[in-house]
Amino acid sequence: MKPLFNRHHSQAGFSLVDALVALGVTVAAIAGLSASAQQATVLARSGKAFASAGQLLQQRVESFRRCTTWTNVTTAAGIAALTPAPYENATTFSNFTETFTIQPYPSGTALVVTRSPTGTFSNNGVTLPTTTLVKVTIAETWTVTGTTQRSRQVCTLIAKGGI
Repeated sequence: MKPLFNRHHSQAGFSLVDALVALGVTVAAIAGLSASAQQATVLARSGKAFASAGQLLQQRVESFRRCTTWTNVTTAAGIAALTPAPYENATTFSNFTETFTIQPYPSGTALVVTRSPTGTFSNNGVTLPTTTLVKVTIAETWTVTGTTQRSRQVCTLIAKGGI
């Protein structure tokens, strides 16, 4: 039996090719882990944005439901007064736009009020103060990662004088 310390020179260690292959495998593994971490960050941000948008939608619906002045629900000026500004998390969205569509239920010409990313309101000029039941649709759109547009919306029915 030969002692282990008396190896031939060709069996003494790793060759340059072995070291380069190991280095290549290591670099590929690190690059894969980095790409996975970046994708996880993008998914986490997207999830946070959807959760924040859902929270804002819920706040908006509740403000419409609690409103005691019917013209605040059925006129553009009233909607602007009812929804003075997006809450603080909405400012973290890029190109955040809110659209409030108030339509006589079950049908009729809708009032559409839009708050632009700069905070200014625009509307189609229709008012609905004589309507006694309306369908309220609140939609939010924003941009993520430069060009990808996301949106959420919710609808509810509101009657003059309460639900």
